Amino acid sequence: MPGGPASLCGVFWSSDRISIQVTVETMSGSAYTVNYSVVFSNFSAIGLEKTCKMLPELIGPPSEIKDGYLVWRRDSLTLSKKIIVNVSNWNAVDADSGRSLGEWLFWLSPFDLSANYTLILAGINRDVAAYLTPNLSGCVGYVLYLNASNTASKDYVVSGAKIEKARTLVAYSYPLLYVYQKVLRGGRVSEEFKSALRRFGCSVVQHPNSTVEVSCEAFLRGASQVERWKAWKVVPISMRVDPNLYQTLAAIKYGDLYLAMFPIDFYVFVYDRQTGLLLEASHDPSAESWWGYAILPSAYLSFGNYTLSFTVLNGLINAKLVETNIPLQTPSLGSPGRAEADPAYALLAALATLAIAVAIARRWR
Repeated sequence: MPGGPASLCGVFWSSDRISIQVTVETMSGSAYTVNYSVVFSNFSAIGLEKTCKMLPELIGPPSEIKDGYLVWRRDSLTLSKKIIVNVSNWNAVDADSGRSLGEWLFWLSPFDLSANYTLILAGINRDVAAYLTPNLSGCVGYVLYLNASNTASKDYVVSGAKIEKARTLVAYSYPLLYVYQKVLRGGRVSEEFKSALRRFGCSVVQHPNSTVEVSCEAFLRGASQVERWKAWKVVPISMRVDPNLYQTLAAIKYGDLYLAMFPIDFYVFVYDRQTGLLLEASHDPSAESWWGYAILPSAYLSFGNYTLSFTVLNGLINAKLVETNIPLQTPSLGSPGRAEADPAYALLAALATLAIAVAIARRWR
């Protein structure tokens, strides 16, 4: 919570699989209430007793205390909360804390489904401070850039139904802090860098005097479209960093909060073009994963006073839709202003390793 100290508990955490279960419980004309649960199967954890005394409040009493360590063993562990999704702007709010989580990620809004390209505020990490200017601070977030012409490289099978790759939409996390940059005497730019930026509508120009300009006009055009109805907007901040470097940062204004688009890791979200359902979320295989942070942002992994921050030991995490009661043969979620098909489905986070390092932060009220 703002103004309160945070205590950290480093835990070695393991699970055979992690399931995310999403069920719409109630609906009204302007919002629906979602029961959101994260289920750890064959769960075990160990942490220092002196730093993790508060952890039983979240996951229950330990199975044993041994040599100064708290040890948990469970067939399964379920963490749940209620999320309110505003149908008019797709803003997701934690029902208990009242905190905004960014946009609802598990199926696309009718607006995003109908757009040729759009932006999605997919992540907020309130525990990581960001300094946009000497007089403006905030925290870290990330944005997905969705271009309707991008499709997945493979087909998907969900609940026995095949979804061909031509029916998919792909969104990539925006990889830069800025939307414009001019570097005097910048030298040569690799073709790999140029190619990576083209998917975001960015151009890279190398001038004869070695000045390099990066311009992402498509991102700004998308930002001007989404701000008319979403709960956030892009605020360009131009600055001269040093005599040889000029940048225009893309800050996100989200209510009273400012976010810096800090590309800690690179993500790919694959959606079904008909229903809007999230089919897969993973680290971008074409980009090096820096830290292996969970694809779901910390805002979606906050329960009560606790925030879970996941990293996997091999640096890769991916989640796939494995089951849904949404009819996949006919559009239901993607029709304008409607989501009445009782969308309840489960995501299975398929982990390449069973061992997960977890940092749990508790903010005192």
